[in-house]
Amino acid sequence: MKIEWKILAAAGLLITQIAGAQATAAKKYGLGVGETPAIEIPVSFQVFHANAPPKGCGCFWMYGGGAGLVLNFTRHWSAVIDLARGQASNINGTNQDLTIFNYQVGPRYSLRNHTKWTPYAQALVGGSEVFSNYSIYGEGRNSFSSTVGGGLTMRLNSS
Repeated sequence: MKIEWKILAAAGLLITQIAGAQATAAKKYGLGVGETPAIEIPVSFQVFHANAPPKGCGCFWMYGGGAGLVLNFTRHWSAVIDLARGQASNINGTNQDLTIFNYQVGPRYSLRNHTKWTPYAQALVGGSEVFSNYSIYGEGRNSFSSTVGGGLTMRLNSS
């Protein structure tokens, strides 16, 4: 079993335990519309446009997804744990495969309002693990990774 699946399984177990505790706390303290939850669980679908070989122009698409955990300390400031995986097979008609697993943490600033939409900005650092049958990369090569950006979250329920 690759390390990424072990990390995802452990994160999944942790997230389900924390989510249950959050639901109990929300009922006990009566969180209402527009109030900041203690914990959020984001999921994502991701599309990457990349090229191979390195410095070449053989462009291809990678598809993947991710999940994470957002721990809200105040109405605006949070800590983020983000796990994401992208994969491409038979790149440009070859038998080359590529999988990238990112694990990152960092701060997030959210501009909360009284709508279901919340814009945010964040800066994350961590690592990336590359799995490929391409001889330059090899199996399980790790590198430093970072992302700076933002997004828009949508509350799914009214409370």
